[in-house]
Amino acid sequence: MVNDETEILILGDSIAKGLFFDENLKICSLENSWVKKLESFGLNVKNKSMFGQTLKRVYEKNMVETSVLNETIKPKMCFIALGGNDSDYNWQEVEENPSFAHAPKTKINDFCVMLLDVILTLKEFSITPILCSLCPVDSNRFLNNVLAKKFNKEKILEFLHNDPQNIYRHQEMFNNEIMKIANLTGTLFFDYRKAFLGKPNFLEYLSQDGIHPNEKGHNLIFNELAKFMENSPEKMLKIDLDKEVNFKHYLQKSC
Repeated sequence: MVNDETEILILGDSIAKGLFFDENLKICSLENSWVKKLESFGLNVKNKSMFGQTLKRVYEKNMVETSVLNETIKPKMCFIALGGNDSDYNWQEVEENPSFAHAPKTKINDFCVMLLDVILTLKEFSITPILCSLCPVDSNRFLNNVLAKKFNKEKILEFLHNDPQNIYRHQEMFNNEIMKIANLTGTLFFDYRKAFLGKPNFLEYLSQDGIHPNEKGHNLIFNELAKFMENSPEKMLKIDLDKEVNFKHYLQKSC
């Protein structure tokens, strides 16, 4: 039974939306994404995630305020699952001028300022913010299966100084800033990235685009989320876990 007192707001991108790319690089929607699994516990989840969403767009369009004010019942917590698209480049511009030091869609300093402001806004509404880590990317898959099919690969490599791993490291920089801001502000940090990186067969959890988790990846995310929700202090999450959400039972079954 859905309990409106445990409403959760999710502001994310295509990963939180449950989208992934199949073997033919066709975009698909997962029936059992980590967000939909969360809903199965009887929580009232409002998923405002969008394909291509950025923190910059959420910030500039005041989506935190509108998402809260337009709801009959104010969410008790909000997952911020953004940053991957902010760290991405305009690859068309890169191809046209690969020797130029292109900035990502959101500059890292601007990203940090916006994230801090979003956290403060949520706290002003008495909503518990939860920052999510970024899913690690596979640079080679992204380069060969996505970028090279749309743009001149040699020009992309020129921009990357012939090191595809610059894609991974650049995105990791944004993840590190999210983690630092969580520590700086005392904000809850849901770190599922380490679960992916801890897998020796890490690529089996990613789609062919090297960016989006596949169904196996979403299962891994939710397993980490169950641990996170079970171990986080009830007062911070404002949920009576023993009475309302039995994540412990799920963890026992999944082990």
